[in-house]
Amino acid sequence: MKGLKFRSISSLKPYPKESITKLKVKSIIQTAVPLLGIGRYIGNFFGVSCFASTLCELKNRAAIAIPGIGIFVHPKDANNIALLRHEFGHMLQAKKWGKIFFYRYIAWESLNSVRRANHDPSFVHQHTWTEWTANRLSYYFFKRPDDWDMKSYPIHPPLDYREGTDWPEFLRFDKPVELVRNTMT
Repeated sequence: MKGLKFRSISSLKPYPKESITKLKVKSIIQTAVPLLGIGRYIGNFFGVSCFASTLCELKNRAAIAIPGIGIFVHPKDANNIALLRHEFGHMLQAKKWGKIFFYRYIAWESLNSVRRANHDPSFVHQHTWTEWTANRLSYYFFKRPDDWDMKSYPIHPPLDYREGTDWPEFLRFDKPVELVRNTMT
């Protein structure tokens, strides 16, 4: 059999130890979530485990991203790519700023925003900094897809100031940078 080439077994590199550990943890989580009755494993979205659940607000077609665990959606939203992209954006936030920052600031702000939006019809949850930054990270991660739903998942804060849309004080620059509109006189 001339011309056929096989790679030798020795040329295949084993997974690094971290990868094997991460795979084991993912496997444990994928098994534990259904056993605890929290949700049903439905697959993964770009490496993030996804679960279908109707617990708490999920019964109202909400969704939640829990970095280190996965994305939880209502069973009818299992194929809602726009929603999965948004929730994946929260995973990107945790990756970019760290899980401690995510759970200390982003998760807390986002949950408060959801609560407020449920009680105040004029308050738009997707306009808060936690949500539009998740959308923005996801939008660029997926290489600015043409089918991105800008109305439901905006990637910028609204032009008119609304409470909750600004970055928190500790993330802002101390002094605003002046923009030069026209340098020619």
